[in-house]
Amino acid sequence: MRSNKINSILTKWYFQLGILLVTLFLFLIFRNPIFGFLVGIELIVMVIFEIKYGAKKHGWKHELLDTVIALFVALFIWYLASFLLNTGSPLSAVASCSMLSNLQRGDFVVVQGSKINAHEISMTEAGFAAIKDDAIIFYGDKQLSTVKGSIYSYCNSFSGDSVCREFINAPEQFIEKKGPLTFHYSRCELATEAGLKYVPCVTSVDYAGKDYKQSFDNDIIVYTPTKGDIFSVIGDIVHRSYFKITTDTGNVYYLSKGDNNPVFDIQFYDYKYNAGNSPVNSNNVKGKVVTRIPYLGYFKLLITPAIDHKGQITSLGVMDIEQCKTQLKP
Repeated sequence: MRSNKINSILTKWYFQLGILLVTLFLFLIFRNPIFGFLVGIELIVMVIFEIKYGAKKHGWKHELLDTVIALFVALFIWYLASFLLNTGSPLSAVASCSMLSNLQRGDFVVVQGSKINAHEISMTEAGFAAIKDDAIIFYGDKQLSTVKGSIYSYCNSFSGDSVCREFINAPEQFIEKKGPLTFHYSRCELATEAGLKYVPCVTSVDYAGKDYKQSFDNDIIVYTPTKGDIFSVIGDIVHRSYFKITTDTGNVYYLSKGDNNPVFDIQFYDYKYNAGNSPVNSNNVKGKVVTRIPYLGYFKLLITPAIDHKGQITSLGVMDIEQCKTQLKP
C-alpha cells in the first residue's frame, strides 16, 4: 500500500518537474558535473514515465498515435523555422563561456541564414593556404621561430620557455605572421575570482597594410568545425566572425574568435592532441545569431554527448567550467 502511494507520487509530472528544476538550480549554483549528469538522466526518466503513464491510461495504440503526432508537430515546427530563417539549423545552444559577456553558457540562440557582417578581404588561394601553416614569431624586428597554432598556444603548453616568460611580461613586443595576416598582441585584463590580472591577447590584425581592430559590431555565427579540428569535439561553435575571406577562385571562408578568448580560433593548438583549427568554410556556417533565450540551452547541452580526442564521452553541459569564472576585457 505504501509502495503504491510512493509510486503514485513519483509518477506525478509536477513532482518530476520540481526535482528537475531543483537539480538544474544546484548545477547552475555549484557547477558540479554530477548535477549536470543528473539533469540529463532526469529528463530521460520523465519521458519514459510519461510514455508508460499514457499507455496505461489510454492504451499503447493511443499513446503511439500521440507520440507520432507530437513528433510530426515538432518536425513541422523545425522545418517551418528552417524555411522562415533560411537555415537548416535554426536553433542552437551556447556550450561554453567563450562569448562572455555577450552570450552566456546555456543560452538558447535563434540562428538566421542571411548576410554576415564581417571585415571583407580578398586574397589568392595560395595566400589563404599559407594561413594554415605554422605561425612565424617575431620579437621586435627579430624573427624567433615557427610554432603550431600561435605563440599563445605554444606558451600555454611550454610556459617554462624563456621566450614564453618574456611573452607573458611584454606581449606587445611580439607579432605573429600566419600567411598574409599579422597578429598583434597586447595585455588584456582578466577578471577572476581572485581579482584582476593581465594576460597576453590579440588586439588587432594587419592585412595588406590595413590594421583591423577587434569589434563587437560584427555578427556572431554558428558553424560546424572541420572534422579533426580541436573544436570539433565540442560540436557546433558560436563565435564572432571577424573576417570574411574570398579567394581568387571564389571560395569563401571566415575567421572567428570568441569574445572571451585571447586569440582567434585558428590560433588555438593543443600540443597534447596535436590538433588545431581550420578557417571556417562558408559551407559549414549555419547562420548568424539573431536572438537568445537565457538558460533554455542547458537542456540541450546536458543531454548531448561529445567525444573527446581519446574517444571518451563528455557532457557539453559540464565543459569549460573554469573559463566561466574568468572574463577577458580588451
